[in-house]
Amino acid sequence: MAAQAQAERQARLDMAYGDFQTQQADPYTRLGFMSDLLRGSSNLAQSGGRAIYQQPPSAISQIGGLGLSGLALQKLMSGM
Repeated sequence: MAAQAQAERQARLDMAYGDFQTQQADPYTRLGFMSDLLRGSSNLAQSGGRAIYQQPPSAISQIGGLGLSGLALQKLMSGM
């Protein structure tokens, strides 16, 4: 009986501590959400309010992709 009462008290304390942690993190969560809004992130709904930053492709990668597209187009045009 005493162990059950202690377990219930501990469960209430754990829940109260979880609520406390949520309250402490709330200003930072709100700030992050507002930052995402200002940056125009499209991932807000999908990520639960946290945007995921993805680095844009490098210039070399873009130039390489353009070159490969040009070669494919040239092959296509020479085959006609």
